[in-house]
Amino acid sequence: MGRTKRFADIALGAILFWCFPDMAAAGDNEPGPVPRVQVVTLEGDTLNLADVCEGKPSFVYLWATWCKTCKKDLKNVYKLRDKFGDRIQVFGIAWKNSPEEIQTFFAGRKKALYSYIDSDGRVFEAFETRLTPTVVIVNARGEVLFSGYGSFRKYRKILEKALKG
Repeated sequence: MGRTKRFADIALGAILFWCFPDMAAAGDNEPGPVPRVQVVTLEGDTLNLADVCEGKPSFVYLWATWCKTCKKDLKNVYKLRDKFGDRIQVFGIAWKNSPEEIQTFFAGRKKALYSYIDSDGRVFEAFETRLTPTVVIVNARGEVLFSGYGSFRKYRKILEKALKG
């Protein structure tokens, strides 16, 4: 029974690595620039994501209103936002959602996350996002330090490093 369980664990790990290689290796690559892709504000303005991320470390939460994991995971996003305050910027990018869908999602909740819209899917494509949520952490120079999914603790450590420069 022990060998069977160990084999199953190894097989599951191999499957996850094969299916989601970017998650397994996230954070191990040299920093690269934030892709110059467009995001849309809830007010309808178009901005360049690279410009939005410049100036201070950014915690970017790629999500969708229909994502059940995103709904549960937002508490950790709020926790990070509360911990770091205005030393970092925290925002979401919603995959192909309308401003109304985002506003409805946060209506009646105690906290909200300002979110831009990836109206054409190019932001998610640029980060090779295969599932939601995905987190992207960017330093003040606009370099991606992490892209994938991890724990609150991992995000905290990367953000602390980004704040040190």
